[in-house]
Amino acid sequence: MRGQNGAGRPWFPDATAHDLPGIEGRMPSRGTQSRGGAPLALAATLVLALILAFVAVVLLQGEPARAQTRATAKYVRLTFDDGPVRGNTCRVLDVLRNKRVKATFFVIGQQARWNPGLVRRAYNEGHSVQNHSYTHADLTTLSNAGIERELRATNRAVVDAGVPRPYRFRPPYGATNARVRSIGTSLGLTQTLWTVDPRDWADPPASVVCSRVLNNVRSGSIVLLHDGTGANTDNALPCIINGLRSRGYSFRKL
Repeated sequence: MRGQNGAGRPWFPDATAHDLPGIEGRMPSRGTQSRGGAPLALAATLVLALILAFVAVVLLQGEPARAQTRATAKYVRLTFDDGPVRGNTCRVLDVLRNKRVKATFFVIGQQARWNPGLVRRAYNEGHSVQNHSYTHADLTTLSNAGIERELRATNRAVVDAGVPRPYRFRPPYGATNARVRSIGTSLGLTQTLWTVDPRDWADPPASVVCSRVLNNVRSGSIVLLHDGTGANTDNALPCIINGLRSRGYSFRKL
């Protein structure tokens, strides 16, 4: 505010010129008023600059802490092979839903054709659905055309179930070579194996499956489990999930 009203008269909230004798004729010129406001404007600018500098320091100090938290966060990826099948896959999905965990399912194309509803359920509940070949064949024993047929047919089965096309594949038995990887890549599929295998497909007790996982995981581990086989996998899951959470792990899907 300049200190004058719109008519060029002095502005006093509760007084008029008549209340202040002698003020008329002693009013400072407009130029004098501008010089008087300069210190106030400078002070306001300095205060604003200090506030902005303080905010910048706070933000810069907080960012490394957030980055460090992200870098040190521990996580595990649970993956399930050989499904979907009635019974086992349903029970696994029930546990994951109740525990609020997202996982990745590497489906066999043939099984996906027989059980498209389970493929949709897995995807609709927030899980990732990927490619595990069509007939669970050892891809290294097939011709190039045979490998491509196995992977393409599975992609089609997943899409026909109403789920987005897979972008990863896991070769059955983990059997792979440069040729298998190359053909997968040509189809837009990234080969994905695992780092922890509790051999649940051999049906050890649930407690053994759980301990094998907990004793071998590290941050970033990809755990191989089975919903198509593995009679005790669903019973081992609560122990695995609770044990990992108690150790500070979160869960991610591929």
